[in-house]
Amino acid sequence: MLIINIPNLDTILKVQLEEDTIVSEVLEIIQEKISSGTLKIKNNINVNKNIKYWTCYSLTQNKVLNHQEILRNQQTEKLYIYFDFKQNFSEIYVSNQQDQYQNTFNSELSTDRQTFKQSELQYQNNKIIIFLDGIQQLIEMDSGTQVKELFEYLAKEKNIDLQKIKNWSCFSETQNRKLKLDDKIGNNPNEVFQIKTVQLQHAQSAKSFDFKLENFQDNILKTQYIQESPELLFCSKTITLTIEVHDNIYVRKLTAMFLIDCQVEKIAKDVLRFCSLTIDQVSVDLFINGQQFNNPDKRALTLQEANLNRDAKIVARIRWIN
Repeated sequence: MLIINIPNLDTILKVQLEEDTIVSEVLEIIQEKISSGTLKIKNNINVNKNIKYWTCYSLTQNKVLNHQEILRNQQTEKLYIYFDFKQNFSEIYVSNQQDQYQNTFNSELSTDRQTFKQSELQYQNNKIIIFLDGIQQLIEMDSGTQVKELFEYLAKEKNIDLQKIKNWSCFSETQNRKLKLDDKIGNNPNEVFQIKTVQLQHAQSAKSFDFKLENFQDNILKTQYIQESPELLFCSKTITLTIEVHDNIYVRKLTAMFLIDCQVEKIAKDVLRFCSLTIDQVSVDLFINGQQFNNPDKRALTLQEANLNRDAKIVARIRWIN
């Protein structure tokens, strides 16, 4: 039985759904119940009629769910639905612990009021930004989580064979070093992890090379090594772009890494994935440095042919088909 909590309406629903149900279908069910009057809206509650702006948070998985994500393990799943974009869910954990306190008075966890505050602070501090092969996402994890556990979580989320994570690497931008599998992710609020699913050195590791050698010959040899290193050659063939995504009144930013020989069309595809949308729902209009890139010929250009660099101003406008 799937448990759905709607805090804005002080309502909890228990529903039985098919195994292949996706998140957006659950949101549509709630929308229908509101429209039919089955769920009553309070006067001071503003409900956005478009469910694409709603937030679905899984207490079980400790993350915001993609609208196209399939709901598995419904017997243990507990969802929280909000009628707008939401990022801070600490009140859920405080509320749940307070419920435990009332129901199990003698519980060591429940009777410690300080635990509530610590849990709230811990939750707020453990949002981290990761770039998985150049694609940015925000995740929430316990500070004691090991890098290996982070890899396992991402592999399961992306349906990647767990055996392959032994080839993954994780570079911490705040620590400026490659992390070991048993290192903990910590709770640095400014942390950014660059995760690669292939055996590549990160661009930052190039800092370890010393170009100020007095011996000219050694300097030439070292420069030659850098040019021929396949890992660094890979980095030289990539470009990090920032895309401003406009969806009606909402504006978000996507930062992602692309191969310079990939087509402009891939930018549009990554925007769709970033917004959890499909080509059946919307089209993506691209504007690069003020010029339209919407005809097939321009979309077929490589990023190199389109003369894109990291300072390029890229705007992606979501246009709804219906």
